[in-house]
Amino acid sequence: MTLRQTKGYDRPGRGQASAAPTGSSSLPKALSKETAIVFGLLLGIFAWRAQGIDQPVIENYVGRQIPTAMVVRNLTRGSGFLSPQLDTGPFPNRFVVEAPVYAQSVAWISSITRLPIDATGRVVSAASTALAAWGLFGLVRRRSDLSTAVATVIAFATFPVTIRYGRAFQPDAFAMGLVVAGLRFWDDGRPIRMTIGWACLALGLAQKASWAFALAPLLLAVLDGKPRPFKLIALTTLLAPLCWYLHAGLSAISGTDGSAASSDNVAQWAARLAPTAFLQPGRYGMVARDLFYRACTPLGFGLAALGLAGWATAPRLWKVWLPASSATMILLFGKLHHDYYWMMMAPPLAAWAGLGVARIKKRSTLVATLCLLGLVAMGWLQTRATWKTPDEWRDAVALADSIRCRTGRDDLVIAPEAVLYLGDRRGCRLEYDTLGAKRAANEWRPAPPYAEDDPAALVDFYRWQAKARFFADLTPRPGDLGRQRLHARVRSDPDALILDDSPGRYLLVEFRDQSPRIEP
Repeated sequence: MTLRQTKGYDRPGRGQASAAPTGSSSLPKALSKETAIVFGLLLGIFAWRAQGIDQPVIENYVGRQIPTAMVVRNLTRGSGFLSPQLDTGPFPNRFVVEAPVYAQSVAWISSITRLPIDATGRVVSAASTALAAWGLFGLVRRRSDLSTAVATVIAFATFPVTIRYGRAFQPDAFAMGLVVAGLRFWDDGRPIRMTIGWACLALGLAQKASWAFALAPLLLAVLDGKPRPFKLIALTTLLAPLCWYLHAGLSAISGTDGSAASSDNVAQWAARLAPTAFLQPGRYGMVARDLFYRACTPLGFGLAALGLAGWATAPRLWKVWLPASSATMILLFGKLHHDYYWMMMAPPLAAWAGLGVARIKKRSTLVATLCLLGLVAMGWLQTRATWKTPDEWRDAVALADSIRCRTGRDDLVIAPEAVLYLGDRRGCRLEYDTLGAKRAANEWRPAPPYAEDDPAALVDFYRWQAKARFFADLTPRPGDLGRQRLHARVRSDPDALILDDSPGRYLLVEFRDQSPRIEP
């Protein structure tokens, strides 16, 4: 057996020499050891994130998980891939901001395995993160030694952003896994694997078009020196997201969607991409905090910076990938209050951190090992709250149970999105600030524009516009005056029949008269 026949891991980085095997049996032994190491790493990555898969999807960034979970449940009930729908009015409320590739995958797997939807979503995200680690390992291994590849995967696995959102019920880890694995398949160079790589990239970009920057390292590094047709074929992966957004645009033009949420989301995206975001001084501190602390830990960022010190001799792939992902983050500067976008930086930062550990290892193996242990410790310390239900949501499951017991399947409920999902009811999204209330109400078109300054008036609007009969909410936290005023107003309504009032926990009310006291 020759070195060329062993999965392609022999390609050295620039300036490196490949070592020939010393005997006929040494290479299989080396590969066996390497396979065992990779399997152990991937199993650990999956197991870390798969803990508590039955946890309700009300941790981390609740607002992004809940719409995805709603889409999945409606897919299992036959809404159709081209018409992903939410359970918040006005109906039909289609969620076409991205192709529901992840949602459809979760729906299929849940139907086959009979696992609950929430657990299935977490399993798919955890497996997708392990898939991304597998792809990253292969890309590093072809350009560096085994220890550097292992250090890269450990850095990637312990970044807080890949832990929190590597188990969340949202499509970001799914897209990352497909894209990074796709790059590894393309890097292999064999036709069958490159075909698989094309499919992975197309699906990943269809799910998250923001990952299109990955075409830069693919075209300029992985396919560097390849004939032009290979690069043209790689570019066709963009057809998948383009087709989806063409479908979304035509759906919006047709006017068949009852909600204006999709068009509002497009407008918000355009506003976030405006350069005015760079004129907000406070945003720079937030971005720096998220990058240094929440995304990759101070130690992880420091190791990546140390790796960058060896830029001149580093593989071309990382020299292209990091600037490409960084440029995308700059473009999305106005959206970086959502810290899951930092997942797009995780693979290249982990690769540079792996190179940083390799530089340390040349001087001291002990110090390099301590650095890796430090990454694991920091990752665990900074994300341990992920497995806990936040205090403000601690009674959400109990309220959801009460809703299921006291309302009918077709009743509309005014409640927070998460409570609607947990209670398996359709209804109207409850908001607590003036801007949120106006946005939610103005999705009901062609209703008169909502101009109330008091978010409590949103309840009257829903009673008038949607004929919603029930109100459900968790008890406001101390100091939340707006929400306390909302609850006081609901309690004092002469048409309100209190169905379940658990002091300090939640409130469930039925409105016996559907005519509003105050018409917007």
